[in-house]
Amino acid sequence: MSFILACPIGDKKVDANIARANAGWTLFFALISIFMLFNYTGPTFLNINWVSGILFFIVCFLAFDFWARFKCSKLSLIAIINKLIIYNVLGFKNRFINAEPKRFAAKLGFLMTITTIVFLLLAFLLSNLTLIYFGKVVLILLIIASSLEFFLDFCVGCFLYSLLMQKNK
Repeated sequence: MSFILACPIGDKKVDANIARANAGWTLFFALISIFMLFNYTGPTFLNINWVSGILFFIVCFLAFDFWARFKCSKLSLIAIINKLIIYNVLGFKNRFINAEPKRFAAKLGFLMTITTIVFLLLAFLLSNLTLIYFGKVVLILLIIASSLEFFLDFCVGCFLYSLLMQKNK
């Protein structure tokens, strides 16, 4: 079975350099979160320590940023910083690609971070450390996906988008 990965041509484009840099920041924040989770001993009911607060803030920030990327990229703080760095400091040229697969990938990232938030909230409120393991699994999947995008320029969400578009033909 062979198939060609193809994306529908749309009128909206995004810069692949910005998307790749976004993945780098996502990787950075997800690694900080997973490191904090692996060193986490757990709270008691509503006795959440400062590590829990920072961890929750980081994952909520990532969730908001993913939401901003697929809704209105002008609200994405990570994308704004990356545009300043890539264009003004590094002087990279634009490398435009179709926006729809990247928007789909941002929706997947949003879903993954929201899932992590739900598991963390349940673990904190129920004092159940077992639920943190589910949050770790989701964060590890996010780390793998953002690593592939950042280091190899392979977008897992774009790949899945392309497969879904082929299946719907």
